[in-house]
Amino acid sequence: MLPPPENSRPPSASQPLSSTRRRFLQASALVVGASALPFVRPSTAAAAVNTPPVLLSQQVRSAAPGEALLLAGAGFDSADLVSFWPVPDTGSIGPSGPTPLPATPPTGSTSVTPNAVDSDGVVAVLPSGIGDGPVAAYVSSADHTTWSAPLLLNSSQAWYLDRPQVQAGQTVTIYGRELRSSTAAPTVYIETAGTLTLCSVSGSTNYAMAFTVPAGTSAGTHRLYVSNGHGGSYAFDKSLVLTVVAAPTGTPLAVNVVSGYGADPTGTADSTTNLQNALNAAAASSTGAIVTVPAGTYLVTGKLTVPAGSGPISIVGSTSSTSTLKVNPASGYSASVPTTTDFSASYDVYGVSASDDIGMLYLAPGSNPVTVDHLTFDANDRRMVCLEVDGRDGVTVSSCHFVNANWPSNIFLYSGGYSIIAQFCRRLVVTGSQFTTASGIFLIAVVDALIDTNTMALAFPRVKGTDGANPNGVDQDGIKVWGARRMTLRGNTFVRGSGGYYARAIQLGALKVPSGVFGGTECCGVEYSYIGDNYVQDSGEPSPGGLVLASNCGESIVADQFNSVTGGRVALTVSAATSTTVSVGGSPFDASSTSALNAIGADVVVLSGSGVGQIRRVVANTSGQLTVDSPWDVVPGAGSLIVVTVLNKRILYYNNSAIACPKYLGNYGPGALCVMAGNTVDTTGAVTPNPDDPRAAGIAVTGIVSPSQPVLDVNFFNELIDNTLTGSHVYAQYDDFVNPSSSSIPAAPLLHGNRLARNSAAGTDATAGLLTLYPPSAANVMARHTLCVKNVKGSGTTKNTSIGDAYWARSVYQGTAADLTDSGTGTVVI
Repeated sequence: MLPPPENSRPPSASQPLSSTRRRFLQASALVVGASALPFVRPSTAAAAVNTPPVLLSQQVRSAAPGEALLLAGAGFDSADLVSFWPVPDTGSIGPSGPTPLPATPPTGSTSVTPNAVDSDGVVAVLPSGIGDGPVAAYVSSADHTTWSAPLLLNSSQAWYLDRPQVQAGQTVTIYGRELRSSTAAPTVYIETAGTLTLCSVSGSTNYAMAFTVPAGTSAGTHRLYVSNGHGGSYAFDKSLVLTVVAAPTGTPLAVNVVSGYGADPTGTADSTTNLQNALNAAAASSTGAIVTVPAGTYLVTGKLTVPAGSGPISIVGSTSSTSTLKVNPASGYSASVPTTTDFSASYDVYGVSASDDIGMLYLAPGSNPVTVDHLTFDANDRRMVCLEVDGRDGVTVSSCHFVNANWPSNIFLYSGGYSIIAQFCRRLVVTGSQFTTASGIFLIAVVDALIDTNTMALAFPRVKGTDGANPNGVDQDGIKVWGARRMTLRGNTFVRGSGGYYARAIQLGALKVPSGVFGGTECCGVEYSYIGDNYVQDSGEPSPGGLVLASNCGESIVADQFNSVTGGRVALTVSAATSTTVSVGGSPFDASSTSALNAIGADVVVLSGSGVGQIRRVVANTSGQLTVDSPWDVVPGAGSLIVVTVLNKRILYYNNSAIACPKYLGNYGPGALCVMAGNTVDTTGAVTPNPDDPRAAGIAVTGIVSPSQPVLDVNFFNELIDNTLTGSHVYAQYDDFVNPSSSSIPAAPLLHGNRLARNSAAGTDATAGLLTLYPPSAANVMARHTLCVKNVKGSGTTKNTSIGDAYWARSVYQGTAADLTDSGTGTVVI
């Protein structure tokens, strides 16, 4: 039986988010990974000879023929063999699911001797002639008599849908990995009552596939079967379900704010009461309502509210340039925002509520959808937020214009005014809109958000050090995200507006803000997201008056650190574990759902020891034990090190262009299983030149240690592939802030299993590939199993890859040996 449709939503917030509490997100379980029995290494050497290794279910599972790849797991031996089986395009798929792979390498497999073997990883080259379809990988025991369970490479991995609820006949996009092959047509089936119906695929890339739900598909929840066209019945991914809904029925109430409720379109009289009465009538209609806002300018003094109702509500203007809601010039600035001349008291907002005075239009918590179409919101320098979405499901904002780029000179703001703040909501769509604003969209614990084809002209109107400016400089974002699941940021344009500068286009995470709470039952960090096809130009600000540039200003698209969370982001020692739990000494956690020590929704990452490399989500905890969402592939052993953290996970950064931006695109904070692919980064012409510094790289993943917060950030199994960079370089980095003492650094890698392949980089510092920064004072391995595969040095670049110091262990370089600068430990050159 298919699972029921998702119909629960995170609780809404009736008060602004606390500025002092820090806790983990609570998240419902999403079962992922393998269901195989956990691996336990035998106690005798004789028994180990014919004991098969274990391959981790979560790792990089893509490589082109002829490229080196890492098979991560446990129990490997130097005598092991690797066998690759090209999965045939045979068999027919049925409702029971894909055909299981053979337990051992079948006829037609190619066995190779590994290029490198460690206890937790095997490096081998995928045979050149194996084809571009799915491949099953097996690793033998030391005596070659038994084999690991197969790991399926280069097969479709369907991560999520951009719209989980649609009507029959509508188009949906799947995001994931290996969704298209160069030699076969991608395939999607939808299952209805045990019958599979072929869907029409209208477009695809390696990371996205659009298909149309067949007309006549019944309402309900349906399983999808997804394939890139290769691998026959073995290689279908059936992890996704789609909910088909019936078209709405009933005649909506017609509400005209002028003819029906006396609102003044001339902008002379205040229309707050008239507009509110019209919205109340719309919410009271059981069949929904269409609220028409004719061309004109409507002055509002207090905040307008769309109450919860029972039917869909549409608020529709004439055009976005002729129907305008404008804050009355007689209004003062929001009284709750302090006025001050103390730079250190710079203010920012971390949420919305029914009672706040910072917004123009508030969508109250409710399940009946709201559409806002063809309207202009003009904050008129008198409000912090134009549109507040608070726990409202099914909100669509289309073809609107938001104006909120300035504020009084005695208001000291950290990020400036926001156009939209949306928190604790599902199925949010913002499309085809214009933003003339300081900060564009702030998303807090959202599920199924689609931000598509918008244009943002961003401007922080005061350069740092000037009246009304934060002394740390510009620090606002076009889109800022604190917790999201299944989020699509697609085809948006970010440029500098008039009168100022902007910090960055997109920021995931929350280090740049002083405090905050993450909330919601499904959102912990940012997971299953597509950030693609966006254009970013001229981020960053200059350094006037000799002041130091804000250290993180000028990033284009960055998944950053999250606020420090009590009980997390520090190395913990495993005392015991079962197939689905892990225990640590002491009592670092709290089972109370309201406690800052509650770990539900965070991720456990095994840093070292037995089970290294595994990532699992926490679904329950006591003070010293964590229960994870799926069985361990390898049960962590006593003495293994783990970190409990909030991850940026399974994010696709694809086909973005960052032009004249001084800093990078990628994971600066903790991340895992992310892909940065096909992006173009050109740092030349930035308002602040790209310095000769690894921190200014174009594409990056970073592991960080800092005792000042404390911070322990990891990046595991990310891919940086097929990117083109000018004036910059690609890097994976271990960053050791303020040179912590050896006692604060765990004896474990923070970077593990990351893969940099086929990138072309022309760096101003004459390097490309892999670099390190601030070597730590402790002699610990900080990065392990980093693959630099067939990268291409650009014009002016003297070396292809630079491995910075001995803290990089067992790196793999595939390319011309003369183009490698190697100061690492045990580097393997292929």
